[in-house]
Amino acid sequence: MSSVLSGVRVIDFCWVGAGALVTQALAVEGAEVIKIESSVHPDNLRLSGPFREGARNLDGSGYFASRNSGKKSFALNMSHPRSREIAIRLVASGSVVTSNFRPGIMERWGLDYESVKALNPSVIYLSMPMQGATGPHRDYVGFGSTIAAAAGIVDASGLPNRPPIGTGTHYPDHVPNPGHALVALLAAIWRRERTGQGAEIELSQLESTINVVGPALIATSLGATLGRPANRVTCAAPHGVFQ
Repeated sequence: MSSVLSGVRVIDFCWVGAGALVTQALAVEGAEVIKIESSVHPDNLRLSGPFREGARNLDGSGYFASRNSGKKSFALNMSHPRSREIAIRLVASGSVVTSNFRPGIMERWGLDYESVKALNPSVIYLSMPMQGATGPHRDYVGFGSTIAAAAGIVDASGLPNRPPIGTGTHYPDHVPNPGHALVALLAAIWRRERTGQGAEIELSQLESTINVVGPALIATSLGATLGRPANRVTCAAPHGVFQ
């Protein structure tokens, strides 16, 4: 029995967290995911522990493995003159192309959406810049912790009489951003199966994360004064730990 995404080939330029979880989910459902990497500039997660005992090389990181299982890997040094030729052949063969670089990187390589679409008209192209591809903050870079701070999640976390403490993890990388991107990709794949049309998906990671504070924004607009709730949940009663 074929898997849900059998026959879908993903050329994956994503690295580190949010993008890697998106393409891992596609691999779990049967897509062929080819992760484009470089030994000159390896994925940061390959350099992050925990490491397998006795191994501190590019293949020993448990952190990297937890986000990239089920994928194929292809090393391609994009600074080499012939690399663009190989990259073009790859994206021309793919159903989906993904990246989470800052704006300008894929364009510099000649792999922006319009260029890829000219080679592969039905391609579904996902980009995940931190603050979108346009606007005054387009060139800002960051990761889960900085995105959480910019979105207001950090300020809302902690005890009411103490400084904010944040979520304790790169929450935007693990939940809202890969979740929203995956739903958008699956919707685009579903539409292409029925119409033959590709799609360009631009997911601003900051805008995606701001959705998490939507209820707080609505409550504030209705006159509520919000502090740091610690472990309190206002929508459940009784709520807490009881003897």
